[in-house]
Amino acid sequence: MLCFLRPTARESALRAQNTLLRLQLIAVMRILRALLGTRAIPFTHDERRDIASAAKVLGWREASESLFIGAIGTVRGWFRHLVQRRQRTPRTTTRGPGRPRIAGWIERLVCAIARRCSAWGYGKILGMLGMNGGNLCKSTVANILKRNGIPIAPVRTRQSRRWKTFCAAHWRQFAACDFFTVPVITLAGIRTVYVLVVIHLATRRMHIAAVTQHPDSVVMRNVARSLTMDGGILSQWGARILLHDGD
Repeated sequence: MLCFLRPTARESALRAQNTLLRLQLIAVMRILRALLGTRAIPFTHDERRDIASAAKVLGWREASESLFIGAIGTVRGWFRHLVQRRQRTPRTTTRGPGRPRIAGWIERLVCAIARRCSAWGYGKILGMLGMNGGNLCKSTVANILKRNGIPIAPVRTRQSRRWKTFCAAHWRQFAACDFFTVPVITLAGIRTVYVLVVIHLATRRMHIAAVTQHPDSVVMRNVARSLTMDGGILSQWGARILLHDGD
């Protein structure tokens, strides 16, 4: 005689929760596959080993019904290579002397902080690393900077204060203006016309701001207003610094 027991409220809630989590994970995996395209999902060795071990405990047939990150054959291959081989093969290799190599993302972060904050020494870089999950010492930071050709803080500070460094950092914000003269033949004879040209240094684009025979203060006020107004040529170029002489 068969007897069927009704699940308790707790079991029903757990089943509903597991179904909800599974549906959310399936949606996340679908979005991830769409973003990655044909590339494989980059699982780490620990993740592959844990997934394969859990699937083995559950049973390959039952696991095949629950897997959505890949085929059951792939997970069984992970188990053979990462679990069984490790259990059968004794560890004979030992790590060489010295500290292990620093993770690539930490080294890139140290270099980025040093380049961005030229006045920061080893202590401030270590403080920033501590907020981002890095755990190093001052000598390690020094070795990373030396390996990547980045000088120490005083030298970086002097380099960042050079006029060339300043210009390179703000090159797209520079514009320059100057007058040149053009002789024009009119009915009254030869007249000299003054042409004011503005150039964007980064793109070499030019703009004729004024053409006049009398470049007095009234003309220059109108030119300054038209150049610096919202929607003016300097705003269109993204230029914030205008170089000019004392004329």
